[in-house]
Amino acid sequence: MNSPLFTTRIGHRISLPGHFDVPVVLEDVRPLGPACAADAAGRSDASSGYECRVRLPDGSLEEPVISAAEAASILGADQEVSESAKPVDADKLRLLVESSRIRLAYAHDRQFAVSLSGIRTLPHQIEKEVALTVRHLNMLSWITAKASTDLPITEEEFLHV
Repeated sequence: MNSPLFTTRIGHRISLPGHFDVPVVLEDVRPLGPACAADAAGRSDASSGYECRVRLPDGSLEEPVISAAEAASILGADQEVSESAKPVDADKLRLLVESSRIRLAYAHDRQFAVSLSGIRTLPHQIEKEVALTVRHLNMLSWITAKASTDLPITEEEFLHV
């Protein structure tokens, strides 16, 4: 028993401020009180209010009662949003996602630039990178250990590490 005023909104997500803090899906609307004949567009606005059956995001059903003024403001706000909302260009969205993936890839894969370019690394290149990393870690641990003893680090010790 849908109200002609809401027929275009059935099955769509609407916002009911003052009733719910999240958008809900409108499932059915029933006018309350006396209603006059519908106009040429199929709208009837003489109802004293509307009982709306809505589905919350968690799947439960609720039946709030809204006034005719609330209904008019809700429908007006929904129409403004739908007119201003345009679908995003799929190619631009894909480009945005790909650029973000490339920009952040080094955080998970330090050799990402090499793997992306199609260049195959040779074993001696990987061994050299690992050896340098181990050497830097050893140097860092030696410096922190030496600094904790409060003894000065000589140039000869530093170059020998």
